[in-house]
This record gives sequence, structure tokens and C-alpha cells, in this order.
Amino acid sequence: IARQKQRVIETEQPVEYSVEPTFTHTDKEAVFYTSRYPYYEDGELTGTVAICRDVTNLDKRTRQLKVFDNILRHNIRNDVNVIRGRGKQLQDELDGDLKTAADVIVERANGLLTTSEKSRKITDGLSDPRDPAPVDVGQVVRNLAEETGQNWSNASIDVSAPAQLVVSASDSIDTAIEELLINAVVHNDSDEPRVSVDLTVDSSWGILRVRDNGPGIPEFDRNVLESGGAIETLSHGSGLGLWLVYWTITHSGGKIRVDDREQGGTEITIRLPLAAEK
Repeated sequence: IARQKQRVIETEQPVEYSVEPTFTHTDKEAVFYTSRYPYYEDGELTGTVAICRDVTNLDKRTRQLKVFDNILRHNIRNDVNVIRGRGKQLQDELDGDLKTAADVIVERANGLLTTSEKSRKITDGLSDPRDPAPVDVGQVVRNLAEETGQNWSNASIDVSAPAQLVVSASDSIDTAIEELLINAVVHNDSDEPRVSVDLTVDSSWGILRVRDNGPGIPEFDRNVLESGGAIETLSHGSGLGLWLVYWTITHSGGKIRVDDREQGGTEITIRLPLAAEK
């Protein structure tokens, strides 16, 4: 606490931190989230003032839910892997309508495994959020565009970006951008899916625009991306992945906008704060 006070006094900037004291008379352990601000009298810095929140029960509940989530996800993943393996066996042995049924089993099993992985990333991020850090988003986009193009050879993915563009972002920013690129390809009804990614700088912001020639984005997906809303629609299509995108961008201090393109398709604009120079 003394170090945090000194930090506020030296920088005259607020800080946030947590402390976990043990009360000697009761042996009770607690968790306090604290926001500490500089305190002025007559325009002079005279000390600090802090707002503390006792989040002991919340912290304990979060840990319990994370353990439960890990166990549940582990069991589901194991069972789905068995279902997928059996489905692949049936694919090799059957033909006609029965093979088609086996194809559906494998396809749905793969979808459940993908959803489970997205759930893990969201749970990890929400239960242990890390502060945004400098990321060369230009290099991230180039790597992901190449990887996505290799996985979907019928798609064209073009990137226009400076040699380096360092923004301040959550450590899951690569997963968020990957989700946008994959959605732009997978949900594209064109014979030749085309995706372009442009990165520019506007004042203190790094701007990332993802454009496609697909059918447009459904209203509930738009709500998830722009406001984190429409939670009841997460069972539809790509909702869970798009909620990960929303959480990652907002946690990074960024903003998202979704627009329909005049020539068809969607344009998603992401604004991320540029990283402070050392």
C-alpha cells in the first residue's frame, strides 16, 4: 500500500491494485480491490485518497466457477473426442444416407470442440484479465492472413499495413483478429471470398479495417460486436467468438464499428490506442 501511495504521489495519476490481508484476530483472509487517486487541497497535492471494495466473496466465487468450468470443459472435450472418433469410423464404413448422417456427427463434434476452446479463452480472460501491452498488430495481421489463406485456399486475403504498427492491446488480440478473418471467409457465400485488411494511424489510434464481399452480418452478431449485448443470442452461429472479439477490444481500450458496404459485404472498423513510446 505504501508503494502504491508513493506511485500516485510521484506520477499524480490514479492506480488500481488488490491486497489480500489476513486479519490476525480472526484468521480471516480477504481480498480488496483498491482505486487510489491523488488528493489536492487548494491546488496543492497533499496526499492520496482510496476507494476500497471488499470482493472476498466475489473472488472466491470466481475461483470456484473457474474450477467448475475447467472440470466440465475437460469432461465434455473428452466425450466429444470419442463421439468424433466413432463418427469418423462410421464415415469410412458407410455410404449413402448413413454416411451423410456420420458426416453430420463429425461436423457437429468439431463445432462443439471449437466452441469449447473459445469458451476457455473467454473464461481465462475474464477471470484473470491482464493489462494491455504493446503489440505489433501489423505483424499479427500478416501472420494470421497467411495462415487463414493456407487453410482456405479458395479465399483471397489482402493486407495493407505499415512495416510496424504498435498498439496497446490485450494478449488475446491475435485470437480476436483471427476470429474476424475466419468469419469473413467461412460465412461468405461468394464463390471467391475476398477479404481485405487495412491498417492505418489516426492521431493516437491504430485503425484496423476488415472488409469482405459476403452476405452481410446478422443483427444479433452486430449487437454482440458493437455493444457486447444480445447475450441470449450467443447460441446462434458465431456469437461466442464475436463476444470474445468485443471483450478483447473493449478491454484494450478500443472501439468497434460495423458497417454495411455499398457494393455488398461488411466493413468492421477497430480502433486501438497506440502504445506509449518508451
